[in-house]
Amino acid sequence: MDQPFLDELRRRVEAAMRELQVPGVAVGILEDSAETVETFGVTSIEHPLPVDEHTLFQIGSTTKTFTATLLMQEVEAGRLDLDAPVGTYLPELRLARGEWSDALLVRHLLTHSGGFDGDYFLVHPRGEDDRLASVVDAMPDVPAQVPPGAAYAYSNGGFALAGRLAEVLAGDERSFEELVADRIAAPLGMTRTLHRAHDLLLHRYVAGHLVRDGAIEVARPWHLVRSAAAHGGVVADVRDQLRWLRFQLGDGDGLLQTDTLRAMQTRQIEGGSNCSAIGYAWMLEKVGDTEVWRHGGETNGHMCGFKFVPERDFGITVMTNASSGIRLHEELIDWVFGERLGLSAERAPTCPTPELAPILGPYHGMLRDLVLTERDGALWVELQIHQREGRPKPLVTPPTEARFTSERTFVTEGPLVGEGNLFDEIGGERGPWLRWDGRLLRRGDDA
Repeated sequence: MDQPFLDELRRRVEAAMRELQVPGVAVGILEDSAETVETFGVTSIEHPLPVDEHTLFQIGSTTKTFTATLLMQEVEAGRLDLDAPVGTYLPELRLARGEWSDALLVRHLLTHSGGFDGDYFLVHPRGEDDRLASVVDAMPDVPAQVPPGAAYAYSNGGFALAGRLAEVLAGDERSFEELVADRIAAPLGMTRTLHRAHDLLLHRYVAGHLVRDGAIEVARPWHLVRSAAAHGGVVADVRDQLRWLRFQLGDGDGLLQTDTLRAMQTRQIEGGSNCSAIGYAWMLEKVGDTEVWRHGGETNGHMCGFKFVPERDFGITVMTNASSGIRLHEELIDWVFGERLGLSAERAPTCPTPELAPILGPYHGMLRDLVLTERDGALWVELQIHQREGRPKPLVTPPTEARFTSERTFVTEGPLVGEGNLFDEIGGERGPWLRWDGRLLRRGDDA
């Protein structure tokens, strides 16, 4: 890459690190098969070591693309039918709405359309028994929202079930972590793509960080419970993430048939609020006429971004070790796409504000609540993220003014940037419903 571009990239990263209090960053870019890696800062504010190209970061939900790959291998082997009920393979599975249990298909897990609250296990992590099998046992406790297949709603729980399905189909008592290592990481030469703490302790790795009341601190605990392995447990360095990018842009490398790999990157269902559509795990956003596929990741104090454009043979990953890193990686990736590909997201046009009274009030989900209020004829949004493991108190954002881009869709900017989609009914389940950050929230007055 040309030197002026790299100089500006470094300037932007270093400025954002100072502004957002991000201790460490790794950036990897794959362009026409050539790799570029830039690293910045330190692993931890308490025990600082320089971040280098082999420093391990938690990649969070990008793990879901590994989980989907394992299941697509089973499809190719003839041991799994995407259109079969999940209960065909996990006969002990029961949903909170028992009558919906047989309607939950395998493809619903891979497209975030299972119909249950996918964040239940973030708020209620498994205890001493934190195997993936324990997720299946706990499913009757997970709130059922809408019938399976009725709507996209981002689901960590769905991918936990998918991970357990991979373990069962393997038939040899290997854990999900072992399956990723044996069937994906090793064949692709991804020697620093790991799950288990006793493996990563042999390498340099980052600590996560949280910014609270203007001060930065190390996030504790560092680890995720084992039941999170399939939806957020992978740890990797930037070089291995570039290998994963190369695999996505390639022909399957013997792990998958080319047609299967492309099916994973093909629109399967419509998305909403945080993506245009869903493939198998991968999320689609359109920039003009260009399809951009992505999957970021967030764990306790770690934020990573991962995007690629198959038709342009281009991809990027940005790995950070602070919760505030989400803004860094989003803004940096947008700038890189503009500079290298000429792709810049367009701001959606504003529409007149509709009648607000029918939609005002609190909306509740397992992980977050939103409150919609009216002020001077405008819609204002306040977000509360609930207490979860490693987070001592709820996080509350100040009210933010929203603007409508259609009669049923609004967007916000600033610290509460996001998109909300409103529904009166989904799959026969009456609302009002609100989709925010991919999740379905139901109005409290009608819950």
